[in-house]
Amino acid sequence: MNEHIRYNTNTSMATYLIGSTAIRYEYLDQILPPIVDKIQENEKIIFHVDLEGIIYGLYRKSNLPQLHAMEFDILVKDITVGVINVLAHYRQYFATRLGMDNEILVYWNYELPAYQKEYCPEYRDKMYGKYNLQDPNFGVIYQATRKAVKMIANLLQFVEGIYWIDNGKYDTYSAITYTMTTKKYYKYYHLIFSRTMMLGQLVGKRVAMLVHKRQLETTERGGKSFTSGASYLITKKNVYEKVFYNSKEKAPEIDLPINYIPIVWTLSKY
Repeated sequence: MNEHIRYNTNTSMATYLIGSTAIRYEYLDQILPPIVDKIQENEKIIFHVDLEGIIYGLYRKSNLPQLHAMEFDILVKDITVGVINVLAHYRQYFATRLGMDNEILVYWNYELPAYQKEYCPEYRDKMYGKYNLQDPNFGVIYQATRKAVKMIANLLQFVEGIYWIDNGKYDTYSAITYTMTTKKYYKYYHLIFSRTMMLGQLVGKRVAMLVHKRQLETTERGGKSFTSGASYLITKKNVYEKVFYNSKEKAPEIDLPINYIPIVWTLSKY
């Protein structure tokens, strides 16, 4: 390990990876202003959380040695507690910093949906391949995640304002689309938390997307640490640039209505 990158030795790798997705309030204060007025106009914010946006670090090969070294029950506990802490972090931010009533809906699709299996079996095949108990690298991580998710779903029944959406066999895009259009939620402002760019198709007048991204920063003592300072917001004004182009490419000037996103997506490299 690079001696200049310091980790809290009292924190497990699972806790560290999950906890890092709780974007610090100071960064959220810088990221969210473009949509604050719109949120406040709509009385309440509905925060749709794609669980993959929180647990993605568990499914990176570079982190496997430390994760495999953990006792299984400790791994399950740390995933459970870590996820709930991240959800509470965002709920408190909306309530205290923005003074907004809010609800958080949590989704996790871990199985190839029937429609995609029939017409596009290679859909997200790399990720679904990791969600496999027989996988020699990620099988144990997936087993621990599934067990933790059951505990999270049970615990959230006793937590006000945070709800588990059971969409294991349905893709998250469809699940969020359906939820947003229900009578209960359609009139509010929606913010999606995810790293899956496909969900960028949902961005619109009352929908934005918050993407967690880490960056390496120098500490006051000259060391190095990862922060969530590179996280960013996708709105209807920058959706083409952020969804279809990465930081290494210069996005062309695009003057297309927001409703063209699904068409562009269909024709894109994704």
